[in-house]
Formats: sequence, structure tokens, C-alpha cells
Amino acid sequence: MSGTIICAGLIKHKDKILLVQENKTHIEDKWSLPAGRLEYGEKLSKCVRREVFEETGLDSKPIGIIGIYFTKSNNTIIIYKMKVLDSNLEPQSNDVKDAKMVPISEIESYDLRSNYILKVLEDYEKRDLIPIESIENIGDVKLKTREKLKLKLLNKIYTKSFLNKLGLFSILIVLYTYIKYKTKLNKDI
Repeated sequence: MSGTIICAGLIKHKDKILLVQENKTHIEDKWSLPAGRLEYGEKLSKCVRREVFEETGLDSKPIGIIGIYFTKSNNTIIIYKMKVLDSNLEPQSNDVKDAKMVPISEIESYDLRSNYILKVLEDYEKRDLIPIESIENIGDVKLKTREKLKLKLLNKIYTKSFLNKLGLFSILIVLYTYIKYKTKLNKDI
């Protein structure tokens, strides 16, 4: 099963962050960061700008990557710190019911789509942003498996970022071992 790459934008102003209220049937009324799927051949920074605009009406630009998260449902979520270029908060998509700045102290009282938002905020406070250039062109790469994409993403971050390299090196070794194991299984079938 192949995973999806999702780009999300964190817009933070003072002690508030921007959340959107979903309007899709299976996640209706849940709150999340503005986010969406990477389209084929699309650059990551273009994806996050498009999704933030569609879901909030705000023109913004990414200024760094907070982190890359892997979900149980086989998706990869890339979270960007965004800089707002205008202040016209008005959702442009029927997929969103509402968009508003929420005090960080109140986030846990919202019906969140996922608790990853809390992890993102924690990571944002603890570490430096990853330079956008580290992985910007990954959307142009035509890879066949999600595992190869993860390995390429992590390798780029490992070699070009401010993250704890020892931790990422461990993840790379695990992914490399997994890919080799999966490749061996496929050959044996």
C-alpha cells in the first residue's frame, strides 16, 4: 500500500495558532492545521501555500520546516512554519467550515482531527527549523515506493539540517534495513 505526502502549515501569532474546522463527511467538525495532499510533480512549498490559501484564504509563504511525521495510515506529513503575507481569513474551499486563530492554551479543548498538532507545537518550541531547500525538490522525484521516498527525505534532512543527526541516522538505518528486507521478500515470492 502506497502512502500519501501531505503538506501542512503552522501559522502562529503570539500565543495563538490557526486551525481549520473540517467539513468532509468522515472528519466533519474536527479541527486541524491547514493541510492537503501533494499533487503529482508539485513542489512541496507550492503545495503548502496552495493548501493554506484554499483552506484559509490567506496568502502565505513557508519559512522553514518544523518536522516530518509518519502516520499509522502510511502517510507522510511535512509541517511548515508559515509567514502570512495578508490577513484576509476566509476559507476558499467547501472542505472547510471555519478557520480561526485559537489560543494555544485552549487547543486540547478542541475536537482535534489528530493529536499530532500537540507534537508539532512541542517540536516547534524545541528545535530549529529545517531549511526548505533541504527537501524542496522531492515532489519532482519520480519514486515508485513510499519507502524510497522516506529514505531520500530523511537522507536529505540528515545531511543538510540542524536536527539531531544521531537520531536521524538511526531512523535511516532502520528504513534501509526495512527496504532491504522487503526487497528480499519480494524476490522470494
